[in-house]
Amino acid sequence: MCGIAGVIHFRQAVGGEHVQAMCDAQKHRGPDDSGIWVEDNVALGHRRLAIIDLSSGHQPMVDDSGNFVIVFNGEIYNFLEIAEDLKKLGVQFSTRSDTEVLLKAFRQWGPGCLEKMNGMFAFAIWDRQKKEMFVARDRLGKKPFHYFLDDQVFVFASEIKGLLAHPLVAKELCPNALSKYLAYDYVPGPRSIFRQIRKLNPGCFAQLKGRKLNERPYWQPNFTPMADKMDEKEIISEIQNKLRRSVERRLVSDVPLGVFLSGGLDSSAIVAYMAQLRDPKSIKTFSIGFDEKTFDEREYSNLVAQHFGTDHHQEIFSEDKALELVPNLPSILDEPMADPSILPTFLLSQFTKSHVTVALGGDGGDEVFVGYENYRAMRLIPWYLKIPRLIRRMAIEQMAHLLPTSENNISLDYKIKRFLKGIDFPAPVNNYVWLGGLTPAEQKNILTNDFYETMETRSIETVYDEAIAAAQDYQADQNNTLSGLLPADMRLYLQDDILVKADRASMASSLELRAPLLDFELVDFVTRIPLRQKFPGSRLKYLLKKSVEGVVPQVIIDRPKKGFGIPVSRWLKQGLKPVVDVYLEAGRLKRQNIFKPEMVQKVLREHQEGHKDHRKVLWAILVYQLWCEKYFPN
Repeated sequence: MCGIAGVIHFRQAVGGEHVQAMCDAQKHRGPDDSGIWVEDNVALGHRRLAIIDLSSGHQPMVDDSGNFVIVFNGEIYNFLEIAEDLKKLGVQFSTRSDTEVLLKAFRQWGPGCLEKMNGMFAFAIWDRQKKEMFVARDRLGKKPFHYFLDDQVFVFASEIKGLLAHPLVAKELCPNALSKYLAYDYVPGPRSIFRQIRKLNPGCFAQLKGRKLNERPYWQPNFTPMADKMDEKEIISEIQNKLRRSVERRLVSDVPLGVFLSGGLDSSAIVAYMAQLRDPKSIKTFSIGFDEKTFDEREYSNLVAQHFGTDHHQEIFSEDKALELVPNLPSILDEPMADPSILPTFLLSQFTKSHVTVALGGDGGDEVFVGYENYRAMRLIPWYLKIPRLIRRMAIEQMAHLLPTSENNISLDYKIKRFLKGIDFPAPVNNYVWLGGLTPAEQKNILTNDFYETMETRSIETVYDEAIAAAQDYQADQNNTLSGLLPADMRLYLQDDILVKADRASMASSLELRAPLLDFELVDFVTRIPLRQKFPGSRLKYLLKKSVEGVVPQVIIDRPKKGFGIPVSRWLKQGLKPVVDVYLEAGRLKRQNIFKPEMVQKVLREHQEGHKDHRKVLWAILVYQLWCEKYFPN
């Protein structure tokens, strides 16, 4: 796992000082080694976190022909298999690194090499003879690739902070991206919070010829139900085989390796398969806990660790420790993201890094195996709408607003109120209203007129266009809105929230985090299973549960989903109040001229007095203000 950077100047030769600064800004991604390669108008840089072939694999790497130069971030899990195929073609190797295998695979097969790769990666290869740059990103977007392109330079880096270390990269806020952030809680790719900084899409490669970057997909999720019908027993057997193989691939490491263990189904399933492949006593599992019982899962993580007999490590983090991290969020994330679980994920990564360098995690289980409560909610909508509108408005919804506000994790009143908020929006927009922050109408109400007029995203169709397009492009059954929501979540929430959070939190701790449930061979198989078999009777993660029956303790299989959360609602009233008072102060907001001070103060007052639960909007605005202080200080 590493950090990469590069510069191509279209008008003049370059030195190594700018790419060096870009690498230094990403040192946390690769503290073990660094390298710079410069020639004429091209400079490539690399920071290395050594995982495989510790003694070699230095980057940037030049192939033995002298023509191709690569900088590579990630892991190719099947690199030994690919190396064997290349050896049969007469290719020779001088290292044991997956970097060399990737470089020579590209030389042999060109862009077609990507179809052979199983891993998480982002890389760039410079062709010295053709004067062309080839860049690519893994299928699901586990590893980041940001770039800036204008008529002077093409600049790329793993993280935005790396890009901004180059003096020619423009730092300008994108109003449309801020609107997206307020709607989704994150900025959907390929845009970023900065107007001219973009993200290479997952499953895509791009070729820079002259001053034009041509991007093309090499993989897309396939949700078309498989033609060959399989019964449930056959499906479960295939899932078990693919899961076992996926975990096995991710155990390859020349450094200590462990696993995040929350006590939920996903991480418990990974431990179960690891225990089939290794002595359970050698498996290091890591969990963190909190004093607030509704957010603490140690009871379940301890149960799983004891069941398998792993070498278990856990730590309790105080509220003060977690609160200390809040002002550091902009340094970790580079652009605002209002998912508060970044805090426990970072704490867990730091704790785990004190013992190992690589960890396996359970990311992707909900998106692949239909695990979110909102999927059930989607099926409830037709039944709810059968109730006469007058009864819904005057009875059910009025009663729901009278429910006392709870600060517990995913409380009943919170779920009911979120469900009702999204009920009148079309699918899949309703899902993102349930999950996200501010609708277009709410944005108009809280943003200043001056700023609102700079936005092009003012309607449902423009604010949620990514979700609408993803659902339309991949919806397998036009009569089933849920079949469009699953690919939308994979392309949006997984890509731009879950995987960004996992990458930034782990790499800020110099920890490599691997995701067995997102092995593309497993994903390709499960996405094509008919929805009626994946989600029978609205049973969440039905096939994953069946795949670990008799192996994982039944109490883990039966327990309801519990997010990796923190008590944001209470913190905004108590522990975070000093930070809130500073960053949501009326004078600061007035000078910024983005949010209406009087509206923010009204929302804050209602929340702190317990009249309404505004945790989502207040946390989103606070995170943005903290980010703005770092990148656009008053």
